[in-house]
Amino acid sequence: MTSKIGRHRFGESNIEFLAVNRRTPRHSVRRFNVKIDFVGNFQRVYTRGENTELLPSSAVNNTVLAFAQRHISDEPERYATALVDHFLAACPAAQVVEAHVAVSGFEPLRLSGGDSFTNFSPPGQERQSARARINREGNISISGGIRGMQLFKTTGSHFKGFRRDQYTTTPVLDDRALGMEIDVRWFTKRSGIDFASCRQRARQAVLDAFAVHVSHSSEHTCYVLGDAVLAACPEISRSIITGAHQTRRLADMSAFGYKNPGEIYMVDDAQATTVAAEAVRSTSHPGKACCGEG
Repeated sequence: MTSKIGRHRFGESNIEFLAVNRRTPRHSVRRFNVKIDFVGNFQRVYTRGENTELLPSSAVNNTVLAFAQRHISDEPERYATALVDHFLAACPAAQVVEAHVAVSGFEPLRLSGGDSFTNFSPPGQERQSARARINREGNISISGGIRGMQLFKTTGSHFKGFRRDQYTTTPVLDDRALGMEIDVRWFTKRSGIDFASCRQRARQAVLDAFAVHVSHSSEHTCYVLGDAVLAACPEISRSIITGAHQTRRLADMSAFGYKNPGEIYMVDDAQATTVAAEAVRSTSHPGKACCGEG
């Protein structure tokens, strides 16, 4: 061969299943999407076709399902941590194992007499997320998060003082509507924290901060939301907000003889301004990649 192998990994992605918990009177239904990655000394698998260090797909898939039943009531962070602990022991050639988990919870039907304990409607766009990463030295990092949060404010957003060039047509906006779809992630190296409480506080912090925040740009807003998550969750070391400012332009009503004082907007969800910001405690150091795994 004229080359040598560089970085490599293997794993399984898009392992999807439903977890129906009927162990208590109030049932729950969650849809999972799981991705497992193995990084390590698999050179001979790739260069010589020797599979002795390779864990087959069936072992990965079946473990994911078996551990889901074992951890049917747990938060996704704890489930992800259990998976990487197991796979590191099951695959001796792996130096690093990562588990990525996304969870969508079904909503109980709201009946006239209250919420149903056993009947549900499909989940919306918002999902819980978790990633656990462990290496052979026993170092573990855990991140939790919320994907697909939809936020919209009808006032309290401005955009002015920006740089202009010969192609700029954006007008100064003193009071605009602002729509965003964001992913929120937070990081810790502690496995014993209350992940459910952390997620609840982080989500509420994002909502509260967005509601009272006067936005000067979507970039400004992302950092403010990340800072609010840190303040609400002292057990985490940093947070990352990645998002898309949904480009919503005012409809031109002049052809009809109408003015449009910020009431009718074109919905251009296919195009979005993407932004990301990391908020780090003053005693910590920023991650290597703000918008990536960190």
